[in-house]
Amino acid sequence: MQLSCNNINNMRASQIVFNLQKNGNRITRTRKKIIEIFSKEDKPINAKNLLRKLSLNDDKVNKTTVYREIGFLLKQNLIQQVYIDPKEIFYESTGLDHHHHLICNDCGKIEDVVLEKDLSDTEKELEKKMKFKVSNHSLEFFGLCVNCQ
Repeated sequence: MQLSCNNINNMRASQIVFNLQKNGNRITRTRKKIIEIFSKEDKPINAKNLLRKLSLNDDKVNKTTVYREIGFLLKQNLIQQVYIDPKEIFYESTGLDHHHHLICNDCGKIEDVVLEKDLSDTEKELEKKMKFKVSNHSLEFFGLCVNCQ
């Protein structure tokens, strides 16, 4: 039987929930829904849009609860911050393959981009030359998409 992408994402969300429960964490309905949303999202999402997505399912969720759950998922290393807007923090699943983003300054469209050259050599050079231990990096490209040029 061939699995669709949605089945794989649902299995991933179920596995995350199982592991959290196994480690003694409570799984509320809201926490489970948020994990499912991040498991299905392939683009960065901010707290406002996360709240909107939760509301689409008739879930009355408090904004404070959403931020508390984001904090929990960050601590569990299940999501990470993505720096694509200086005024707003976006998040995405840490389960995605390593990539960067192309962000349109006009319409806000976000596209994933995988660089052909791995940056690990550059990180090693920085560590050696600058005596700076790199723990991670964020590289985003800003400009105009084909529709806004």
